[in-house]
Amino acid sequence: MRNATLEKVAGYRINRKAVCTIIATVVLGAIVLLAFVSAPATRTTCHVPIFINGDNSFTPSNGVSSGSGTADDPYVIENLLIDASGSHGIWIENTTKHFIIRNCVVENGGGTHWGIYLKNVRNGRIENNTCENNYRGICLYFSSNNVISNNACKKNYEFGIYLYSSSNNVISNNTCLSNIFYGIRLDFSSNNNILSNNSCKNNSLGIYLDSSSNNVISNNTCLSNIFYGICLDFSSNNILSNNTCSNNSLNFGVVGS
Repeated sequence: MRNATLEKVAGYRINRKAVCTIIATVVLGAIVLLAFVSAPATRTTCHVPIFINGDNSFTPSNGVSSGSGTADDPYVIENLLIDASGSHGIWIENTTKHFIIRNCVVENGGGTHWGIYLKNVRNGRIENNTCENNYRGICLYFSSNNVISNNACKKNYEFGIYLYSSSNNVISNNTCLSNIFYGIRLDFSSNNNILSNNSCKNNSLGIYLDSSSNNVISNNTCLSNIFYGICLDFSSNNILSNNTCSNNSLNFGVVGS
């Protein structure tokens, strides 16, 4: 009888220990889940289209949330959702101050308006934005010393990313997907730019250079574009290395270069 009683007590202790272990596991899991759910998420705020003309126009009403315009403390425009159906989404021109546009969504420019447009601009950074369903995704005109990185430019009518007479810029780690014409196009003496680690898929042409020289095009992926993966048109002294072009009608082409 005593042995039987001891066995019951021992079994009770074992079961109690198992139950305690299960409860502790559930509580710990709940704490981890609560911490995950409670973690702050990046929120986008709806904003009207932005037009900045000159360094003095970097103001809160134009979407600037912080910064003083120096290299160490650039103006910041971030976390905005902009409907470009009535105007270019973010349009900046004639500036030399340092600034960053990041984590914004600019969409619905249709067949008329552009997502992000820089004209005669230096020292800008365009990072981690989505430009979708615009006439052009991201455009630089007569602009230099800018960085375009980690953006998604997709389903735009003409170009994902377009440079016109713009030199000494860096275009890296962008995704240009399903744009009707070009993934990335450099045009009219856009020289000395670096294009690296970009992905251009399902466009008419992946990367296209027209009358642009001395650019570095490296480690890009151009897949399943209707015509060329990479095409150089009257463009000389460009360096191409470690690019992957496949499933395009023509993976690589040179016209008059």
